[in-house]
Amino acid sequence: GSEERRWDDHFARTGEPHLVVEYSELDHDYEHTMRRILDHVGLSHLPVPPPQVARQRDATTDEWIATDSLARGAQILTRFFESLP
Repeated sequence: GSEERRWDDHFARTGEPHLVVEYSELDHDYEHTMRRILDHVGLSHLPVPPPQVARQRDATTDEWIATDSLARGAQILTRFFESLP
């Protein structure tokens, strides 16, 4: 959407380094995705923290994925990790 375009424009304009993390990546391979995040923010020497919440996936979640509702959540998560110093 337009908010995502604004982020893309911001990073294109400023040249600030950023990392895009999709929810599906985190869901599929937590360890690898968190390693990428830690590396990106200069904390590659730290161990990957264990997940802080238990996965609560069911048929409703699968329906949300199919209708792209979780994509918006992934964008929020991506922006959070991008905002880390």
